[in-house]
Amino acid sequence: MIFDERSFYSEKPNFSKRDKEKLAKKIIGNINKVYKNSRLSSSYKFELAKVRDWNFTGGRTLASLTKLYRDNKASNKKAKLDLHILQQYYKLDLLIAIIGKDSSSKFAGIANGTPKYHGYANSADFGIVFINGYKNAKRKYVISHEMGHTFGLYHGKAVADYTGIDIHYKTNGFAKGANGFGKVNTAKKSNNAYTTLMSYGYLKVSKARANSNRYSDKTRKDCGYYHNEPCGDDNANAVEVLQRYAKEYGKRSEWYK
Repeated sequence: MIFDERSFYSEKPNFSKRDKEKLAKKIIGNINKVYKNSRLSSSYKFELAKVRDWNFTGGRTLASLTKLYRDNKASNKKAKLDLHILQQYYKLDLLIAIIGKDSSSKFAGIANGTPKYHGYANSADFGIVFINGYKNAKRKYVISHEMGHTFGLYHGKAVADYTGIDIHYKTNGFAKGANGFGKVNTAKKSNNAYTTLMSYGYLKVSKARANSNRYSDKTRKDCGYYHNEPCGDDNANAVEVLQRYAKEYGKRSEWYK
């Protein structure tokens, strides 16, 4: 877990080493709870490897960092930028990079780029997630959501339908099943609107986040406000996709050879 020493301390000037380690442990705990809620504990367990400061290359905003890393994608066995180098040096499956609050961005966090990695997950990243400020770093599900993108997951059909933007929903190739799931009801006080983790944050309707603590799973029917709704379908079955990812690749091992 890496803190940008310029922007983060502008937001939290008195944040101590102990504070950072406490926050980092809380984040890892929240991630493991999501995977437990998703019944993925036997496939994934996340541990804290390192907490340190770094002077991020690329500015202090999500937009500048995202552009830099998307324009300078790491290739297999070749680290191009400073966070790529840190990730490779410490052999991190996931690098969480926390900047100070960027008021110019509406996003709580962004998964870094979408380079082609292996042939298996064309949308999967090497595993770098940028988080927008201290408050978003503390939120229970933000980082697990962004992590989902680094494993090739999309927001899902409910988000695509709600926003009118098709890129939120993919069903071809590896993306088969790699989507969030939910139901949108435009009534402000509807109890039957809900989402799973990858769809949360976009669906601004009452009760839409009722199941934001788990990934989509077509085998479960305990979602929704009353816990009697489906948690996925054939195109929204992220748990199965994540099981495949863990089984076939485990760590992003080629990156460390």
